Amino acid sequence: MFGVVSVALLIRLVLPPGGPDLEATAQQVSGALLRHDATAVIGQSPRLLVQLPGVAPSGPVPRSQAIALLASYLHDYEEVAVSVVSVQATTASKGIVQLARRYRVPGTDDTRSQSVLLSYELSGGIWTLTELRISG
Repeated sequence: MFGVVSVALLIRLVLPPGGPDLEATAQQVSGALLRHDATAVIGQSPRLLVQLPGVAPSGPVPRSQAIALLASYLHDYEEVAVSVVSVQATTASKGIVQLARRYRVPGTDDTRSQSVLLSYELSGGIWTLTELRISG
């Protein structure tokens, strides 16, 4: 029979270093960003910090506003590729995902690159987005 310590050790061995499903969350968000699906990128986050190039920084905004900001920003570009660069658990309940985004302005052949930093918090077994920063 397993004791509490044994079960805890087994769980630590089974879960990936990024925590439960953080890698899967990163892959899903990468695909959503490629499709310009702002709703799927933001997920069920009630409030989060959004920092986009050319947009004045502010405090956390409601989910609906975050979706509108991201959708408006992405609207002017064509995605070429979005890939997961890194997935890192910073604590047992917090993690950071870094994506690399390659895109172009419609009507041009010029491909540009940006870094997308996503901060997550594990709540109720679900990774919830708390911060989205696009730079570059």
